Amino acid sequence: MTDNEKTLREWLGWLRDAHKRNGIPKGWHYGGPADLLLREAKFYEPGEVVDWSESEPNACFRNAAMYAMLHKVRYVEGYAIASSPCITAGVWMLTAR
Repeated sequence: MTDNEKTLREWLGWLRDAHKRNGIPKGWHYGGPADLLLREAKFYEPGEVVDWSESEPNACFRNAAMYAMLHKVRYVEGYAIASSPCITAGVWMLTAR
């Protein structure tokens, strides 16, 4: 497990525990989004960054969705460590490796 994955897992665990303290609605399979991610998410190391000149400023999620559709790559949402320990929501495209 990488240091970044360990940091993300600790942060998600803190969020999951906070949701549990506030109570999980009866019948929910997961204890909130963080619990879902801890149980089901895949962790990736960053790869090549693509400079897409057709993107719009401040529209990361829309830009990524458009790029994924146009270039037939997988669109993925999640959390990333931009500069440790800064964790941010983000979106990526996955290509075959």
